[in-house]
Amino acid sequence: MNRLLIPIMYSAYNMFFEDDSDNEYSENEMFFAEEVIPGMRSHQFKLHFRMDPETFDDLLSKLHEVYIPKVKGHPEIYFEKSALLTVWYLANIESFRGIALRFDVSKSTAWNAIYRICKALLDVNRIHNIIAWPSANRAAHISDHFYRRYGFPGKNNHYVTYVLNSFKLLTGIIGSIDGTHIKMTAPKDSHVSYINRKGYHSVLLQGVCDHNKLFIDVYAGEAGSIHDYTLFLRSDLSRRPDENFYDTHLMGDLAYKLTTKLIVGFKNFGLLTDRQKVFNKVLAKARAVIENAFALLKRKIPNIKIYRDH
Repeated sequence: MNRLLIPIMYSAYNMFFEDDSDNEYSENEMFFAEEVIPGMRSHQFKLHFRMDPETFDDLLSKLHEVYIPKVKGHPEIYFEKSALLTVWYLANIESFRGIALRFDVSKSTAWNAIYRICKALLDVNRIHNIIAWPSANRAAHISDHFYRRYGFPGKNNHYVTYVLNSFKLLTGIIGSIDGTHIKMTAPKDSHVSYINRKGYHSVLLQGVCDHNKLFIDVYAGEAGSIHDYTLFLRSDLSRRPDENFYDTHLMGDLAYKLTTKLIVGFKNFGLLTDRQKVFNKVLAKARAVIENAFALLKRKIPNIKIYRDH
């Protein structure tokens, strides 16, 4: 899970050394964290931070459980201000200099605040199982919902179930998998390997989500030149024992290959049977949930600079 820090800190690194002439905040906004934010109404806070004040307070409470104050070097800014600065950075497109000015800190202090809060967020996730692989009961629940919502097999028995089972490929779906590119500046070493097929430098983020677009597994940090299926093979997910899938499967697009853990559609060379066409249609409809999940992620955290690889 520590690899989750990679795309966030890549983006912060890019901003730290970028031209700061664009999107700076107005110097009229003094004491932003101390006076302006506390005076915001709920809808104003949600507009700027992509969450309501109650959600932020809950996040702050969970962060308090794991946050370890800095004991060496220059004193750090107070905890709540660090959290506000980090969420602002994630939720807004603003130069790093602008963020530092807005929160009345140096650029290096802002960097340290973001890094320490993001590390604490990983601990929060580990303790509270926010992004976590489903249990057997949860997997059955997800499978049933995929069936009811998209027509993929769960416990019921309809024509689609007959079609899919006739291929003996699956008994249920645990999640939808895909990859997305996160744009970055060219690294000093091995920069060519980070150039993706769209021609820009990126790192890859792999995500798996359930029927409600909630992420249940993520993997990040591989060079953008590799393919989605190679990313899957390098991830811990591909090495999970089959029994951890509870007789369910992931579903992916044609960038992936058919395995005991992953189903994909039939390649169309103009010779598909009706049953194969039904399979592809249902799979495409259900699989799109991960694309929607990534779209929501981009809306919630626009500054992570996510670029979909179409």
